[in-house]
Amino acid sequence: MIAYDALMTYLILKLISRITPLKAPLEALRIGDREMHGEVAYDEFAFATQGDAERMAAGIVVSVINTINKSNKEDREMQT
Repeated sequence: MIAYDALMTYLILKLISRITPLKAPLEALRIGDREMHGEVAYDEFAFATQGDAERMAAGIVVSVINTINKSNKEDREMQT
């Protein structure tokens, strides 16, 4: 049964490939989804890697420290 299904799938794909290409041309693949369709299936920034997550966390820490320092500076200026 599996061999029959595989053979029929192969034959169907061969028939379709004679009518229309099964794969987009290489140049179209280089352009990408955003240029071809005006949208993308997956946002490339949606799945951050470990390094990205670490850089983001470090940026948040630096931002918090800068906010605290700015707040402390303003407090000192108000006291004088």
